[in-house]
Amino acid sequence: EASRIAAVKAQGAASQAAIQATEAKVLAEIEKDKAEQEKARADQLRYLAIANAMAVKSAQLNDTELKGLLAQQAYIFDERYNEYQYDPEIYEGLYYALKGFDHPLAKKIKGHPKSAKVVVAGLNENEFFSAGSQGSILKWNLIGEEWRADTIAGIRTRRVVKSMVFDPKGNQLFAAGQFINQAGESIIERYSLAGNGKQMEEIKGVKGSFIKMNFVNNKLWVLDEYARSIKSIEQNKVTNIFESESKINDFTVDESTDFVWLATDNGSIIRMDKNGKNDTLMFHNKTPISKIAKRTNVLAIGDINGSVKLFVDNDFAKPNSLTGHFGGIDVLTIAADGSFMLSGGKDKTVRAWNLSEITQPPIVLDDHADWVWSADISSNKEWIFSATEDGFLHVWPFSIDKMGGQLCEKLDRNLTELEWNTYVAEDLDYEKTCDAINNEELSNAGK
Repeated sequence: EASRIAAVKAQGAASQAAIQATEAKVLAEIEKDKAEQEKARADQLRYLAIANAMAVKSAQLNDTELKGLLAQQAYIFDERYNEYQYDPEIYEGLYYALKGFDHPLAKKIKGHPKSAKVVVAGLNENEFFSAGSQGSILKWNLIGEEWRADTIAGIRTRRVVKSMVFDPKGNQLFAAGQFINQAGESIIERYSLAGNGKQMEEIKGVKGSFIKMNFVNNKLWVLDEYARSIKSIEQNKVTNIFESESKINDFTVDESTDFVWLATDNGSIIRMDKNGKNDTLMFHNKTPISKIAKRTNVLAIGDINGSVKLFVDNDFAKPNSLTGHFGGIDVLTIAADGSFMLSGGKDKTVRAWNLSEITQPPIVLDDHADWVWSADISSNKEWIFSATEDGFLHVWPFSIDKMGGQLCEKLDRNLTELEWNTYVAEDLDYEKTCDAINNEELSNAGK
């Protein structure tokens, strides 16, 4: 009996030892996996830091080839290690590298003789409209790699286009501003574009010069009476909605609710019903508000000092301040799905904000030579359109991947090993930036 008990004890001790050994092995595997994950994360952060440094350096260089190589290699690292698709440094590096090669993706368009006042996205992703200070209205389409214009209205006297809206369902375009017809009446122009038509109809019943329109719920909404009146127009019938004692600088009509939002020269955000009743002060800004935009659960304002504020879910007690602009805001455009917002103005930049990840820095489009009056986003978010005071239009690729696939077609070589060691790192294995380029001699040139 004693021997049997001893045997059981021995067996139990062996089992316990086996359990402890298994536990130790599992813990070792866990620690190994943890160490590997930490190393992978450290490697990822290092490659991303190198990518950003290369992109920034690329934008500073005058050597077109080296500029392109650094921007492309930065893009490769970013694509490999970064889950975020809209890194502003990578975007800027690629854009200016393509500009160095005079690539179509980085070309400006001389759209209007004097000032280009308005751009509006069109019916499909490769179409937009623009208008200028001399009355010209153009429809642009992407043919191959070139944007080509079709004239809807030529240069005209007594026509300064300051506002333009497109109704995609009805395929009609409304234009307004300082519009006086032959009888001396203020008018809005409506163009029916069905079947590539350009038929124009005058809409009367407005007064003076006005610069803001919205098309919502099958109605045209206008800011009239020298920025003190909101009116709606349906089937050419004009209805007075609201009269304001303060000057209204901008307004927006909420598609999903029964509200109209006003931004005033005294800094007030006013919410009112679409019938003009129950006007309510929602927020007071310290400086005059120049722009307002509303989409889904987000409302944004911009003021004359360059401040941009974001309000979410009607929480006006805790606005998010978006910094970076240092000139008055003339552009606030929110994408149709509420995912991105454009801001821009007198600092000659447009900033593209990711509203779903608002803590991320914006992509900054700074290759404008003059004030930015207008900007819009294509329906598929592939393009950003902008219009500036000097008459130029700019079509920006919004997708970093669209630019990242272009540079190797322009480059004649890869980085030398010396350049790799200088701009990447000596302890990271050399790799070809462009696989199709044979650079055996170049890779040895810097040794």
